[in-house]
Amino acid sequence: MKYALSLAAVFAAVSAAAPPDLPLGSSLDECLRAQSGAVLAPGDQAYDSARETYNSRTTFSPQYVVQPTSLSDVQHSVRCASQYNVAVTSKSGGHGYAGFAIGGEDGDLTLDMSNLKTLNVDDNGLVHAGTGIHLGELYQGIFDQGGWALPGGTCPQVGIGGHTAFGGYGPLSRKSGFLLDKVTAAEVVFANGTSATVSEGDDVFFAVTGAAPSFAAVTQFTYQAEPAPANTVTFKYGMYGRTLEESVQAFNGYQNFMNGDIPNDFYAIVTLGADSIELSGNYFGSQDDFNNIVQPLLEAVGVRDGDNQDVSQDANFITAYTKTSGDLSSTHVAPDSFYSKSLMTNEPLSMDEIYSFFGYLKYDATNAQNDGYSWYIIVDPYNGAIHDVSTDARSFPHRSALLDFQFFAYSGADEQTLFSLVDGMVDSITTSPEAAYPNYVDARLVNWQGLYYGSNYVRLQQIKGAVDPANTFRFPQSGKSGL
Repeated sequence: MKYALSLAAVFAAVSAAAPPDLPLGSSLDECLRAQSGAVLAPGDQAYDSARETYNSRTTFSPQYVVQPTSLSDVQHSVRCASQYNVAVTSKSGGHGYAGFAIGGEDGDLTLDMSNLKTLNVDDNGLVHAGTGIHLGELYQGIFDQGGWALPGGTCPQVGIGGHTAFGGYGPLSRKSGFLLDKVTAAEVVFANGTSATVSEGDDVFFAVTGAAPSFAAVTQFTYQAEPAPANTVTFKYGMYGRTLEESVQAFNGYQNFMNGDIPNDFYAIVTLGADSIELSGNYFGSQDDFNNIVQPLLEAVGVRDGDNQDVSQDANFITAYTKTSGDLSSTHVAPDSFYSKSLMTNEPLSMDEIYSFFGYLKYDATNAQNDGYSWYIIVDPYNGAIHDVSTDARSFPHRSALLDFQFFAYSGADEQTLFSLVDGMVDSITTSPEAAYPNYVDARLVNWQGLYYGSNYVRLQQIKGAVDPANTFRFPQSGKSGL
């Protein structure tokens, strides 16, 4: 085996800090209420808003939603749940696609981390961030405290807890890696209510950086930030009315360009709609250098003079980010009913695969849209600095991917049609997926263990047995049959 599971170190971490000396009570309700955080049950006024998630199709009813105000509150809540054999999940922003933050099924204890919003940055860019913080708050806060930046997604409403735990990809990722690659330590609460700070070299740290909610409740992440880029070019090119052949050639031009010898400072994604191909992204450098880099890409995808074009340059990193993300102070997004899947590929698609993919989009998916089912697909480049990290440095293993597809469909009246529409998108490319991105979680995914964690799954199972033998931290893709 290429690792040695240090069980002694794991057990030491689990017993590192004693849980708070609060009574366990004669019932779970009595136990939970012996703390300072709010305890919400079905019927309470704030219960429904506390259990709200981004995907209204995945609404579940936790037995309790606890809103801790301190580490000791989290410790006591977890200790209560363990005593009464109730599953524990953590909700940071509630943006997950399958509702796993509120259990993924009824009856769990949800820890709503929204009150844990500490954010401190030292002079060296070391960031201590409570897991109740949202991405927009993180980006604005660390920039204001010294001009720092971190890689991560572009939706400001997303909570940093789940986003960090399962990856954290965004415009800076080709330059700097995933958000979880910037984690240097995590403050966690184990199933017995003890707490510890885990860091590089710990087995628990390995588990937390890729699969945290299966192992512990994370109350704070420590990140190593970097100076924000001094100059950012933001661009968007909208192409409409392309034929099947033109669409195929455009996509092939994009994937081959992103697989070529280009600087990691350059980031470009493709967004596909029923009659549109949008090329957008950022370059973290000068306008002149951007012009030289992007011109071959524009030629490869077939951008024309009449296509929509929007290119701007900003010296202020936050100003540039708001052009993509909108208001960074926004922490809530109205729920919608949708279904999403992901697909990660290590090589460019073959021409046969591209023709099959766009043939499906031009006909089957367009027909679905005509029937009231809206959809889009985002294709991201997962190379650059991401490839510089070994597959076993974090439990997140995907270090050889070239492209990540997010297939997203919503509205419409029939759930099965929604499933079929998105399944068909994936199947038009391959019926044997290599990998999937856990931050675009799919509750229907077959072989999620292998697709999310690859060869790291065996090690994760062993760590799970050491730190959470009673399986307190569990949800449908982290139960007794899973991690």
